[in-house]
Amino acid sequence: MSEQSTDSTKKIILHIVISFATGGLERVVLDLIQFSGDRFNHRVVCLERIGDLGEARRLKNVVCFEMKQGLHLKYVLDLCAIIKAGRIDLIHTHNEKALFYGAISGFMCGIPVVHTKHGKNRVNLKARLRNNLLARLCKRIIAVSRDAAAQCIREEKIPPAKVMVVLNGVDIEAYSARKDAAMNRLSLGIDAGVPIVGIVARLAEVKDHATLFQACNIVNEKQIDFRLVVIGDGPLKGSLEKLSVSLGLHNKILFTGTRHDIADLLNIMDIFVLSSISEGISMTLIEAMSCSLPIVATNVGGNPEVIIDGKTGFLVPSQNAAALADKLVLLIQNPDMRKRMGDAGRDRAVNNFSMQNAVLSYEECYRQVIENK
Repeated sequence: MSEQSTDSTKKIILHIVISFATGGLERVVLDLIQFSGDRFNHRVVCLERIGDLGEARRLKNVVCFEMKQGLHLKYVLDLCAIIKAGRIDLIHTHNEKALFYGAISGFMCGIPVVHTKHGKNRVNLKARLRNNLLARLCKRIIAVSRDAAAQCIREEKIPPAKVMVVLNGVDIEAYSARKDAAMNRLSLGIDAGVPIVGIVARLAEVKDHATLFQACNIVNEKQIDFRLVVIGDGPLKGSLEKLSVSLGLHNKILFTGTRHDIADLLNIMDIFVLSSISEGISMTLIEAMSCSLPIVATNVGGNPEVIIDGKTGFLVPSQNAAALADKLVLLIQNPDMRKRMGDAGRDRAVNNFSMQNAVLSYEECYRQVIENK
């Protein structure tokens, strides 16, 4: 993200995040800043660290607190100083930790706050009460899916009039199908003609790679040739590598680690899969659809708001390896179905999940909140 104009006529938005480590939330915020830079000036506070995505995009106008674990009220005062010195017009928080510090500092400085709820979180009573109280200090709570919005209203008791839905979007053209897929396939050592199934997700419990590996084992036992490309890193990397070996899939599963050439890797795939047990609106699903890939995803969170079951892919129950394997086999063995579903998914991404549309919704929210503060 290049340095933005300091046009004094533009309103200034302060984004507060934990970091810009690799993840869907972080990509949404970075794209929002990039795509709305012509109409608003943006500043960023990273509470903990900049992160690899932030470093890759060479972020400007960023302050990093390097905050440690625990409650640090001094940072509320530091935020107040930044808000006053920077003549901030609106604070936009992302993640519950950012909401805590942003909502309090916004209240103290008399600056309006909007918060984006980037997924459906598992919340206990303490978290519900905290989120409800902090939401009282916000002008808008923006949910990235109708499922997440329902949680705000039903479980956190946030007034419906304060909640709005802005579906996540991606830069559609950046994820278009490309002609160099064969070269990228060879770079991973995968022969032409071998169907590639891919997943882009943090190697963490919520993404449930273990069930996906069990499904791949079922596919392998049917003597169907394929490769699974696992893109991402995380705390379960070691245990998942061991699981792939114990299942006899070490020659079928390729771990790439963290990659920043996601569009290139999506374009070598034949099928995209997401085995999560919980999701908001998954950026990787939208990116995969933009690359004309058919999807097999679990029927959780916002996934049904992205995937049309039977048209752009298949939805299966979570933690059900047999159901997941069944749909993978169906798509692996039916190239025409893959093409039909992939084309339908691309059309759906263009019409419903472009970053341009999401930015317009955020900008309208900014304008309304600033004008009515």
